[in-house]
Amino acid sequence: MSVEDLDTIRRRTIASYGVDPQRAQRLPEFMRRDGVTKWPPPPPSVAQRRAGWDAHVARYGLGPDRWHSQWGPVTPYTRSEFHPDPARRMTFYLGVGHPHHLRDSPVPLFITATTLARYASRYEQQGDDWPVQTFGTPWAGDSGAYAALMLNTRGRREHPWYLWPDAYGAMWVRFAEAVGHASRELMPDFVGVQDWPCEPDVRRRTGKTTREHQELTLESYLYLAEQFPMIDWLPTLQGWWPWGSNTSRCTPAPASTSPAGGSASAASADAAPRRAWPASWAPSPNSA
Repeated sequence: MSVEDLDTIRRRTIASYGVDPQRAQRLPEFMRRDGVTKWPPPPPSVAQRRAGWDAHVARYGLGPDRWHSQWGPVTPYTRSEFHPDPARRMTFYLGVGHPHHLRDSPVPLFITATTLARYASRYEQQGDDWPVQTFGTPWAGDSGAYAALMLNTRGRREHPWYLWPDAYGAMWVRFAEAVGHASRELMPDFVGVQDWPCEPDVRRRTGKTTREHQELTLESYLYLAEQFPMIDWLPTLQGWWPWGSNTSRCTPAPASTSPAGGSASAASADAAPRRAWPASWAPSPNSA
């Protein structure tokens, strides 16, 4: 396919985003540089994933059934849905409250932005280097949205979820580079966006509808994926009851769910995410 044909596809794709004209002029060059016609790029097909798995098994075999660790035998983590052992067709991330486990954990870890920010603040105040690094342990990051909205009683400044999108994305870039030694192989497998959970208690707290929470969540993902492509952002689909969403004007999003779970509904964004906190929480433009 010629360069002109690819650019035609890119322009048609960008038009469907409904972005403002100034951003629409910058997007083609960005997509051309990354060799994609859609952003985010489409995930690999089942056939492509199967081929990758077959090539891996042919080269390395299935590996041991158990690993011996200082905590006893553990099941090796596996990232393929084609493994003959059902327990190893998905990766389970163990949530921990102390990032130092990244140094020697035999299993993938799930760490919240709150925990990492607390560590960073403490050691930066002491003038010390970042103390937590991984030497091969897979890990992923969580925004801590539910805790921010429901459990945070000390004010919005105490939780990273309330940062402006640019500050939130930059924070995770710093974390990823520090924890993974700036190595692409040691970056987080995925990081949660500034999602808006749809549990009834959360919606009563924010005063918003399920549809508004869905739109804000998808806007956050689209903005972070475009502005910080070096991070693998988790495309989160929020919802509660299947009939609680108006999907007549929604566009499909990648099939991934957040811990909140629920029905899948997504809306495209036309600008930077709206930080639509309740009026009493609204930050000033200069706040972090």
